[in-house]
Amino acid sequence: MLRRRDVELALTINLIGVILDRILLNAFMSLTLLVLLAFSMHHDIRICLGVNSDDAFSVISKAEFGVIACYRAIMDAERDRANITEMVSILNRASWLLSKAKLAYNYGDYESAVKYAGECLSMLNGFTEYAGVLRREAKEASQRDLMFNFVGAVVGVLCIIAGSYAAWLYLTRREKSRVHVN
Repeated sequence: MLRRRDVELALTINLIGVILDRILLNAFMSLTLLVLLAFSMHHDIRICLGVNSDDAFSVISKAEFGVIACYRAIMDAERDRANITEMVSILNRASWLLSKAKLAYNYGDYESAVKYAGECLSMLNGFTEYAGVLRREAKEASQRDLMFNFVGAVVGVLCIIAGSYAAWLYLTRREKSRVHVN
């Protein structure tokens, strides 16, 4: 019985040691990041190779407006009952690239920001036109379905009326023939 307690105590002490090591490592990394952040605020340590913050901001803004326009196009297409699954997938990937561009911009990596925002814009190229095509196709399909349903309902009603009339004629003739026989 003592051995099991000794093993459990040793494991607990080991676990506490691992937790303390992680806490100390996280504290050291946080302190290091704070020192680097304080240093970078007073000294410009970024290396910019031909792309400045204004250029990056401009491209990111264009990409952001593109994502918003595509989102509106998807909403319009969905309202017309178009199949938007593929479009949502593309917009999600483009939004992810835009997020990466914004993150790179915030870290001062303007080249990466421009690269990601450019990829986002190229991914959204022709998106609203495609959404328009899907909207038109959905409207046409909706009108076609409405026409089929209307024609089907009219034909069904006419069949019921014709069948009822035929049954009525048959039954009245049968009744007349019974009356004449008796």
